[in-house]
Amino acid sequence: MHFIIADDDTGKMCIGRAFLTMHRILDKENQIHTDMALALPTVVKDAVAIWADMDASDRCSG
Repeated sequence: MHFIIADDDTGKMCIGRAFLTMHRILDKENQIHTDMALALPTVVKDAVAIWADMDASDRCSG
């Protein structure tokens, strides 16, 4: 699922914030809407869970 996880400019794999906001999983305050996330396929839910547990420095800004 290349649109969920992408290489950033440091070469690390990370999940793009744009993907999460596009699916209304993440709001402007970086709060995760679990009800929206639960409606998505398992691979996406797993990615959201990983994103939620990441340090902010490991998240893609885009």
